[in-house]
Parts: sequence; structure tokens; C-alpha cells
Amino acid sequence: MFAVIIPFYQREPGILARTLQSVARQDVADQVVVYVVDDESPVAPGPEVDSVQWGDNFQVRILKKTNGGPASARNYALDRLGDEQYVAFLDSDDAWTDYHLSSAHYAFSNGFDLYTADWALDENITALQRFYGDQLRLRVYGKTEWAHELEDDLVNFTVMGPIGKLSVLVVKRDLIAATRFAESLKTAGEDGLFATELAVKQPKVMVSNRIDVITGKGVNIFTADGWDSKKGVMRSIYFLRSRILMRPLVKEYPHADKNLKEKIRNARRGFWKTAFAAAKKGNLPLTETWRLLRFDPPLLLFAPSTLIGLLIAKWTSRSQSSFGK
Repeated sequence: MFAVIIPFYQREPGILARTLQSVARQDVADQVVVYVVDDESPVAPGPEVDSVQWGDNFQVRILKKTNGGPASARNYALDRLGDEQYVAFLDSDDAWTDYHLSSAHYAFSNGFDLYTADWALDENITALQRFYGDQLRLRVYGKTEWAHELEDDLVNFTVMGPIGKLSVLVVKRDLIAATRFAESLKTAGEDGLFATELAVKQPKVMVSNRIDVITGKGVNIFTADGWDSKKGVMRSIYFLRSRILMRPLVKEYPHADKNLKEKIRNARRGFWKTAFAAAKKGNLPLTETWRLLRFDPPLLLFAPSTLIGLLIAKWTSRSQSSFGK
């Protein structure tokens, strides 16, 4: 039996209905319980749920809670599951291909603990190509063309990027156990930290090279507001915090530890780029910045070099523009 967890907060009607229709089209005979977590969404989920024609093996439960962000919404559902053996995550503006859950069922029936798949970033490249290239060590599994076993520690990849964005991630409930999303990471980083916490349990992982998810364009916490806004700065703060919180998890994995250190360095530079741009517009959240500096004292050392790099880039751009004239 599958549990499908969908945190819901949208401002435009019809987005959730599209997502739910893709769930209802799944080619599985298993019982599927869909948990739609209404995180005080401006659009009510009820009419969206009712607009979908559900098969006999589907149930939909709407859970209502005070607004707390996607991590809080997912945890709310995880704490209220029934007897489901497998847990699939899905964003409220994404859509699955019809074979997503049946592919996961194939993985679990063959002793795997975690199933993930590819998705398209644009017409020219898929996510696994973009984030990992030929670094993923995969072995064809069974007689299918799409199923592959990951022949490496999953943690080596969760610190690098989304080996499976949450909308393609299906996990045995026993693997999740008491693991939950970090609710302090309101708008970024909580999914990567959650995946890394699962990865250090050393699950057996199946990776599909098929595209299982069509990404949507609903409310997006990563693109809402500008990168030089207060929310933009907070996203960079949460992301950096998430990577620092990974450090004790990966200390036993030299390759992951090395990659994570580089990620943290880049995240520190990324924070200062965002912070300087926001400060110029009067958007820098001073209290949260001070808290971050106390949480990560080495962050301060990255400020001068980042500022110098920005000034050089600006001067170079102006010089090239003047030369062109």
C-alpha cells in the first residue's frame, strides 16, 4: 500500500487538480492513500480533489494545519499515516507519468529500499545528466531497460544535488522510521538534508533512467520574489544551514565529506552575493544574518573575497560596455 504526501499551498485554482489527475492515472493495483496537506492554502483543496475521477483503489484524505511551510506539512502527514508500507512524495504542481508507482513497486518487490528516477530540466537535458553526468555508478537491473541499481553510497550524491527531487522519491516506510524534515528550514534545503539522513542508513537504491515527473509552475519558493529580496536572502540562509547540518552525517564518508565541504564554500559565497545585493536595496534581514554568523563563524571570512569578486565583475562589465561603444 502506498501513501502519497502532497503539501498544498497554491494561489491559482486547477494546479492541484492536474497533479491529482496524474496520481489517479497510476497503473498500480495496490491501495493508494493520498494525503493532501492544506497548509492554509489560499485555494481550497476540496474542489480540486472532487474534480478528479478516482479508481476504487484510491483514497484521498485532506489534512488541514496552520501554515508552516513544506517541511512542516510533510511531517504532519508522516505523523498521521495509516498502514501504508511505501511513501511517495509529490509537490502540488508536479505531475507523475503513469508508470511512476508501478516502477517503485517493482523496485520494492525486488528488495530495494528507495526508488528514484530522472526528470526533465528542459528540452535538451535531464536532471541526472545535469547534476551528475557520468559520475553515477549504475548497473542495469533485471531484464528492464530502465531499471538500474546504484553501485555506490547514496550519500555521495545527496550532498551534491537532488539525485531524486522529492516528487520522484518513493521510500519504504521502514527506512523513514522516525526521520523527519527539518522544519526550521522553511524555504530551502530541507529536502536535501532529509535525503542525506536516509542515505546514511545505506539503503539499496534503484534509479530509473526514465522521466517520471513533469515539473509544474505553481507557487515556487525558489523563484518567488527576487534573489536580492529578504526572502531570497532567507533561502540562501536555509540552504547554507542545511549543508552545515549534513557535516556530522557524512564524516564517515570521505568522498561525500569532500563534496560537502565544497558545497558549503559555494553556499557561503552565494549567501554573501545575495546579502550584498539585498543590502543595497535595504532588504537585508539583519537579525537572521547575525544568527547565521553565530551558527557559522567561518562565513565572515568569505565576505571580503566575495565583495572584491563582485566589484571586479562589475568593473569588467562596465569596461566591456564602454569598449563596445
